[in-house]
Amino acid sequence: TPFFSAFKTPNEIVTKPVL
Repeated sequence: TPFFSAFKTPNEIVTKPVL
């Protein structure tokens, strides 16, 4: 989810698509 991705690093957000 977008909310959970906010806690990840910018690189992880790019490599892992937001569900």
